[in-house]
Amino acid sequence: MGEYEAMITIRGANDPIMQQLLDSLVDFERKHPDSQVDAYRYNSVSVRMRKISQAFDGMDEVDRFNYVWQIIQGKVPVDVLADLSLLLLFTPDEVSNSIANLEFEHPVSS
Repeated sequence: MGEYEAMITIRGANDPIMQQLLDSLVDFERKHPDSQVDAYRYNSVSVRMRKISQAFDGMDEVDRFNYVWQIIQGKVPVDVLADLSLLLLFTPDEVSNSIANLEFEHPVSS
């Protein structure tokens, strides 16, 4: 991850699939250095990621997803994408009011 490592929080153990997903976001990080990425492996076939950035301000959920998905999907194989089960995209102001974020912070066991 190099220079962007400080903006990334990995909960639990990292693995090659998580690392590929995180590495795919480096271009986003370069364009939006204020952003933050958090990720963890929920179970053996599921990675959850949360991206918080002011860059999402004024964008609806579909536009945010399409923007980030285009970045990710061109950089990782389909079998890696298959492990990404949750991708949350928030502005800093939205995080505290999101029920989805509550599940990200305090996941229910699978």
